[in-house]
Amino acid sequence: MADAAELYWVHGMKVAAVARELDVSTSTVSRLLSEAKRRHIIEFTVNRQEGSALDPRHHLEEMFISTQLLWVLLRYRMLSGEGLP
Repeated sequence: MADAAELYWVHGMKVAAVARELDVSTSTVSRLLSEAKRRHIIEFTVNRQEGSALDPRHHLEEMFISTQLLWVLLRYRMLSGEGLP
């Protein structure tokens, strides 16, 4: 699950490419991605430009969405039993 999440959200691979990499179907990848979000294996943060008090709909280009790679890797290690580095 964390592998699929990392490949898709961190590395920007398409669902079909992730499916090929993991040797599963695209529907399986979709289910894994949904489950990764549900279990908080992957989390998203929206960082706004400081001081922006205007309606965000007018400033979507100023918004930055980043995945928390460290969070993904740490959670994966903990879930897989590897523990912290």
